[in-house]
Amino acid sequence: MATKEIEQEARFLAPFQPLKTPKRIGDFRLIKSIPQKSETFYFDTADEELSRKKSTLRIRKFENDWRITLKAQEADPLKSSETSQPITKEDLSLILQGETKIQDLFDDPLLLPANPLSLVGHLITYRRAIRYRKGNEEVEVAFDECWDDLPIGPFHVAEIE
Repeated sequence: MATKEIEQEARFLAPFQPLKTPKRIGDFRLIKSIPQKSETFYFDTADEELSRKKSTLRIRKFENDWRITLKAQEADPLKSSETSQPITKEDLSLILQGETKIQDLFDDPLLLPANPLSLVGHLITYRRAIRYRKGNEEVEVAFDECWDDLPIGPFHVAEIE
């Protein structure tokens, strides 16, 4: 079953360098740091319909769970809506082999373009999600070390949620 969330985040592309976890950021103190590895496949139409709409369609693996997610930009540039649902590894294989259309698996296919979707990118990401707390407020800072299929090599994306 698909779920929908509104997410608020800021992203920064940072040069690749070893990351250190600060114990404090201003008045916020470190409460935990969680390393994760994910694999992500990105899809779009031949005419980049999703990209032009500032949307992203991805299939991502965290641990043993696969999820398909449509992420769409909201009017506020720091907010996006995400519609997400679980899929199986077998579903992903069928999609990558061209034997199944993503639209046939998505619970709400009207959110997706009618035109055929194809693979446009593949990333391996090592994420460190770091949670900080000040009183009852919490903030998560996520540092993603990304490896893609392009010749630019590794890069970091810092994401504050």
